[in-house]
Amino acid sequence: MPIINNDILIKNQMKGYLDSLNIDYNINVNILDNPNYEPLDFYFPEQKIAIDTASMWADNHSFPGENPNLKVQSRYFIKKIMAYQNIGIKLMVFWEHWMANTIQWETIKDIIGHTFGNSNIKVFARKCDIVELYTSEERLKSFYNENALFKNRGGTFAHGLIYQNELIMAMTCREKLDSEGQTVLLIERAACKHRYNIPGGVSRLIKNLNNFDYDYLQFMTVTDYALGGGLVASGFEGGKMQPTLWQLQCHKIDPKADLYKSTLLESRGRGSYQEYKQDIVDEIQGRVYTAGTKEYRLYKNKDATKPKTPLVSLENHINEPV
Repeated sequence: MPIINNDILIKNQMKGYLDSLNIDYNINVNILDNPNYEPLDFYFPEQKIAIDTASMWADNHSFPGENPNLKVQSRYFIKKIMAYQNIGIKLMVFWEHWMANTIQWETIKDIIGHTFGNSNIKVFARKCDIVELYTSEERLKSFYNENALFKNRGGTFAHGLIYQNELIMAMTCREKLDSEGQTVLLIERAACKHRYNIPGGVSRLIKNLNNFDYDYLQFMTVTDYALGGGLVASGFEGGKMQPTLWQLQCHKIDPKADLYKSTLLESRGRGSYQEYKQDIVDEIQGRVYTAGTKEYRLYKNKDATKPKTPLVSLENHINEPV
């Protein structure tokens, strides 16, 4: 089945932006002596930062419609990212469907620029005012839609930082109970205004949450490009890493050339063999796993009861077969 492959297109798109940073980098670099991992698309040796662009067609895919016996590599990107972290290299992975969205592409450029210290405006959190926000108000929705890689999600409480009458950082939380009956304050979304660097911003908003009655805070980072170093510095404990599954359906767009284009369908948590067989029935042609998320927790009372079962981390299993 001939399907449009945007792998070269997104690599050129990323290269165009990276060239504008005027920082030396190498392409197609193989640092790990491990045949399971593809070479890095872009590597900045002086900064020890690497960037991969991931095509929905070319990277880490399985197609039940064509080969039901093909096993999807669900932990590929998690293990690759952790393998490079263990030798002191920060690897960030950016997916094709993110880069194809104009607003998300601007956010990706902001994430990369911030990583290299290229944020134009530095504002210390102590110079800002804290403001409570309604989770349904348009100002908050617009802020996330313009400055976060993912759209606004609902919650029970939101607050942010105001500087010179402008919202420059926001955080939305939702209260829930975990399986052991502990009260959890889940940080659903947090974002900083593009081109801003706000030292102490996250810490100040987290401290403001002490007014709430909870056992621990929970934050899920997007492992593809963030491993939560700032959260660890703020006292969070890193835990479980979980890949995210995306499904692909293919549609014919050129009957004469027999050419197909893949359409992305988001789905989280599907991965059992029974669901895999159901994908074939549903004519789901592809399954792709991203690096997903990593859980972080901050206990309000350090002496509080911790989970009976320790948080599971894939960091101890990066040398297993992919």
